[in-house]
Amino acid sequence: IFFRNLGVVVALASSSVRRLQLVVGNVSEDVEDEDIESFFEQHGWNVAKNAEGSAEVQMQGGGKALVTVVDTHAVASILGKSGAIELADQPLTFSTASAPSDVVALIRSTLGQDGTCDEEDLAALQRLRGSLTDFIEDVIDDRAVTPTNFFLELLRNADDNEYQAGIRPEMTVTYAEGESCLYIANNEVGFREANVYSICAHGHSTKTTKCGTGVEKGLGFK
Repeated sequence: IFFRNLGVVVALASSSVRRLQLVVGNVSEDVEDEDIESFFEQHGWNVAKNAEGSAEVQMQGGGKALVTVVDTHAVASILGKSGAIELADQPLTFSTASAPSDVVALIRSTLGQDGTCDEEDLAALQRLRGSLTDFIEDVIDDRAVTPTNFFLELLRNADDNEYQAGIRPEMTVTYAEGESCLYIANNEVGFREANVYSICAHGHSTKTTKCGTGVEKGLGFK
């Protein structure tokens, strides 16, 4: 679905903005911080370095470690692999926060929208936002979107969603006459942490890790 007046924000390249701490779970007892650093590098995920040049990896005990990544745009891809890749024969889990509100706060922080930017950085962000908004609106115009495209996109989204095993996918369309609203829902498992990060970025869709998705190349829900 496409929207006008998009609020596009680009993160500044400063380290204060483009860093995010991940919680790595189910870590084997014999795994050390160097092993986790090497594991992340093998997958192309950049680990932040401290002033001494050491990777910011902290072993927490209890099968957990804290890892600070530099490329926050890759977070959606990392979270999407939670439970699917192994280190020392253990499937690792990845998360960034324990509460939904914390996830939103972290995303705002990585995009420089948490009030920590000075006036000069904030002005630069606003200029980038305006420029990208104009560009994306031009792209939308070039796609010649028809009035029926929104419904086709909803069908594709329902098809791409994840459903619990044994559940027959269903889509419900309800028109609330008194509210003049059209409600559309399906019985998917719902948004996970990785999906939230994905929808706030471009080029890091969690759909790319699934086979048989009916997604069509485009801007998607932004």
